[in-house]
Amino acid sequence: MFYDSFTHVPFIVAAPGYQGPRRTKQLVELVDIMPTFLDMAGIPIPPGTQGKSLAPYLKGQDYTPREYVVIESGEEGEPLRVSDITVRPEHPFDDRYFVWCAYREAWMGKGKSIRTLEWKLNIYANGDCELYDLVNDREELNNCFDAPTFTSIRSEFERKLLYWTMEKEDRLPLNVTVKLNYSEVKAKHA
Repeated sequence: MFYDSFTHVPFIVAAPGYQGPRRTKQLVELVDIMPTFLDMAGIPIPPGTQGKSLAPYLKGQDYTPREYVVIESGEEGEPLRVSDITVRPEHPFDDRYFVWCAYREAWMGKGKSIRTLEWKLNIYANGDCELYDLVNDREELNNCFDAPTFTSIRSEFERKLLYWTMEKEDRLPLNVTVKLNYSEVKAKHA
C-alpha cells in the first residue's frame, strides 16, 4: 500500500558545502540518494542512473525540483496459501514465518504509485486503483478514482505513470546489426 505513513521517509543531510539548516516539502525518491552523494563527493554520476542529484539544491544553487515521484512495491505471482506453509511457528512471536489468515484477501500484487504535492494515483496488479486529493484529504480516506469529477486528473496521472514506466524500464541490448547493415548499405551507395 502506498499511504504516506508507509512511504514518507525523512531525508536529513549534513555535508560540506551545505547551505545551512532548512526544511523543504520537495519531492525526493530514494534513488536520489546515490547520485546526490556521488555529486557531493565530486564523483561523476554513472550513465543510466535513475536518481536525480540534490547537490545543487543543498549547495544553494539553481535546482528544479521533481514534478512527481514514483513508488514501486509488491511481489509477482500468487500469495501463499496456508497449506503452502509446511513449518509452523514455535510461538506467537516467532517472526520467521508470516502467517496471516487474511493475507490472500489482502494480496495486492505489484503496484506503482505516482505522487505530486497535490495528488496521488496508486495502481495495483490485482486491478485495484486509488486516486487521492492530498490537498483536501491528507489522510487518504476518500478514493476518487471512479469519481467522474476527477476523470481528467486520473487520465493525466495514468499517462505520466505510463511514460515514466517506459522511460525507466530495463533496456534490451542494442541491436548492433541494424547499425552495421545500415553502414554497409550506405558504404555501397557512396
